[in-house]
Amino acid sequence: MKWINEKRVELQSIIDSINGCYTTNNRTGFTFNSGNGVIWEETGRGKKWGKAFEEDNRFYAVIDFPTGSYKINELVERINLDEREEDEQVSGIRLRKDKPFDSVQIAIYDDGSTKYSFNNKAFFNFANEVASKVMLK
Repeated sequence: MKWINEKRVELQSIIDSINGCYTTNNRTGFTFNSGNGVIWEETGRGKKWGKAFEEDNRFYAVIDFPTGSYKINELVERINLDEREEDEQVSGIRLRKDKPFDSVQIAIYDDGSTKYSFNNKAFFNFANEVASKVMLK
């Protein structure tokens, strides 16, 4: 679907524009990488800090960050999408608390929120902030 590809291009362009970050394409979407590695990898060999998926009826992205970095209300404000239930098929976000990192799960469906654009200052600043928190210096 055209709108799913538009979301991919928007998000991939933002991640690729962050100093020290790049994306790699895979069969279902793309992966967010740090050239220097990420902080939760003790060996420094891990580089992944997120993934995006293109599915039949949604665009789905997962962005990882250090445990406890954000609360759901902060993410709602920073990303500008409402919180959604786990299996709810509406656009929105969920916060997954896990170790060694937490993740924000962003789902965009063709439900009126397809007007949502990652190309906004708040999201761009959020992505840059997360990158600065996860990348090894």
